[in-house]
Amino acid sequence: MPDGVLKQLAKTPAAYRGKVTVGKKGEMAKVARLTDDEKKVCLRCGACLAVCPVYKKKLVEMVAPRGKMALAESLAGGEIDSEHGVASYLSQCLVCTACMDECPNELDFDARMIAARSVLKTKKAGNLPFIAAFRTVLQTRSLMNLGAFLGRALRRLFFFKVPSESGMHLRFPIVVPKDRLLPKIASQPFLSSAVARSQSALEDAPHTRSVAYFVGCMANYSWTEVPLHLLRLMPKDPHLIVPLKQKCCGMPAIICGDLVSARRLARHNIEVLLQTGAEMIVTTCGSCGSAIKHYYPILFRDDPQMLASAQAVASRIIDVSELLVDVLGQTKFSVNKKLLERLGLDPAKPVRVTYHEPCHLGRRMKVVTQPKTILNNTAGLKFVPMQDENVCCGCGGLFSVHHYDISRAIAADKAKNILATGADIVATGCPACAMQIADGLAHIGRNIPVVHTIELISAE
Repeated sequence: MPDGVLKQLAKTPAAYRGKVTVGKKGEMAKVARLTDDEKKVCLRCGACLAVCPVYKKKLVEMVAPRGKMALAESLAGGEIDSEHGVASYLSQCLVCTACMDECPNELDFDARMIAARSVLKTKKAGNLPFIAAFRTVLQTRSLMNLGAFLGRALRRLFFFKVPSESGMHLRFPIVVPKDRLLPKIASQPFLSSAVARSQSALEDAPHTRSVAYFVGCMANYSWTEVPLHLLRLMPKDPHLIVPLKQKCCGMPAIICGDLVSARRLARHNIEVLLQTGAEMIVTTCGSCGSAIKHYYPILFRDDPQMLASAQAVASRIIDVSELLVDVLGQTKFSVNKKLLERLGLDPAKPVRVTYHEPCHLGRRMKVVTQPKTILNNTAGLKFVPMQDENVCCGCGGLFSVHHYDISRAIAADKAKNILATGADIVATGCPACAMQIADGLAHIGRNIPVVHTIELISAE
């Protein structure tokens, strides 16, 4: 282990004043404005160890939150560089923010981790061709559309079929391990559909309220039934607007520390969303909602004009469960019998459903009770709480690609907790979580369907 890291870990709280704010060319000083707490002290108390999903699987200090904090500070202070394997350790973080709930000093660990990863990007650590390609594709929807088309068109060559009852349809053996299950790619992106185009502008008829819908990449390219079902559920007032020019929310770039791409995407989406004039902006993905509501204002802290726009957009962001329960005041729901029949479940019998709370939805957007209110008040469903429902499923975006062994082990714990409920179905509010949980269940031989919470509600 580098001497600089050992010195950081050995510092006492009284002497410790390291902060992710210094570095050559002032890069860290610029990036560090992601957080207000750079003067706060990590007490090295270890409270974070008990809740960190990665540490609990590896039991290695350098992947614990306090260990990664020491690495980040040593990196910022110039005591170590990326050649010491820092990038590998810093990548082993889900940014689930569970550690922040336990931190007695309330450190903004996620902002510091993103800042440290940004420094590694600046120092050109890692796979440069991959980074360049990642940036280009993420910011260009036509390239994402092309990628989705090719993925679907070439699936007979590169994908192996799995049983249809698994709820997942593709096995992708090139970028990720052969035994990892991924959802099918839709025949057409939702934002390219006639249905989306029909909702792309305000109607001539007057409306007391309007709601813009930020779709998100997974709902656009794979989980297209979610946006389609949202359109079925929405009343005529408020009117739902689907901005067709929206791009990726930028969360993958934010978490990876690619703040250049993140700011470009954020700037574009802010402009597109403000142009709708909508009083509210609804999301069906906790990660997208968290990116816009929490991280967009942080990205533009050095730009007063953009900060005002980012805050205006952030203040309008709500999850779909908030829209239904808090805004529309709906308290009673009927089960979606067509969905149950499609999944091979008997609508005439009460269906047991449990709920996984996505990290970004619960901890960042503070949406905790509304999804369970829907499940508890849907006739035909029996809601069964899950142990550790708000513990990370292990996805973490690209974490599950680069560290699939750890990701899979964390997902296995989630799958066991699901089995203990005896649930027939799992509901969640994040497409990435749904993908991860379905994969975890498949690996223990149980193909319990995983759906979005709103899919369980009848639109009739």
